[in-house]
Amino acid sequence: MSAGPLSAKYDQAPILLSEKDKLDRNVKNELERLHAKKVVIVGGEAAISSKVENELDQLGYETQRISGASRYHTNANIVKLLGDVNGYFVASGEQFADALAVAPIASALGWGIVLTDDQDIMSGNLSLVKGQTIKVVGGNQVIQPKVYDKIRGISGSIERLSGAHRYETLAVVLNEFSKELESEEILITTGTNFPDALAAAPLAATTSSPLIMVGSSVDRSVESFIFDFGRLNNVEQVKVIGGGISSSIVEDITAIVR
Repeated sequence: MSAGPLSAKYDQAPILLSEKDKLDRNVKNELERLHAKKVVIVGGEAAISSKVENELDQLGYETQRISGASRYHTNANIVKLLGDVNGYFVASGEQFADALAVAPIASALGWGIVLTDDQDIMSGNLSLVKGQTIKVVGGNQVIQPKVYDKIRGISGSIERLSGAHRYETLAVVLNEFSKELESEEILITTGTNFPDALAAAPLAATTSSPLIMVGSSVDRSVESFIFDFGRLNNVEQVKVIGGGISSSIVEDITAIVR
């Protein structure tokens, strides 16, 4: 969930998803097509086993693993690799939607993403954001006020970006950074699962396109953003990333931008 800005550090390196114990043939083919020389493995062996790492080594790729004792330690190690950043998003490490909502924007603007649980933020991650500009993403249920107050106590400036649910939060984020988004296309993924949005983050960052997540329908707040963005940028194309999105939703969104 925090790999988007790391992708940007490596010149918008693609994010490829892997099974735990096997390197999928499609991933192998893409590595060959990209003429890749190095593969960065994000996560410990519970996420991607040494079998996959060994297979990559045998195929001739240089490998580097970024991992930690928990997802929050892994996250801290990712953020440390970013070096100087322009600010930080703090998002839930338990729920994926808010972190993915900001991943393309963080990648494009040179921001980091720091993860926390709802009750407390790991001390190592707290020290990373000291004195920085911070946007806390998500409401009081996903990041409680006591966590917000702890971050506020050491931040340079802080603001919470949130809505009643993940789609309203997404709309708040997109409107907050609308001036940094300028594209004749929008990207659509499902908001009910993370892989498609995660893989699409580098594409969205490269093209300065908004990454729109939808559920069984298009939330009204997201619909309003799409309408305004489409008129301002003369959007000509809607790209659907992955499955799980009904044709009626795609038709509705296409009608909005037209």
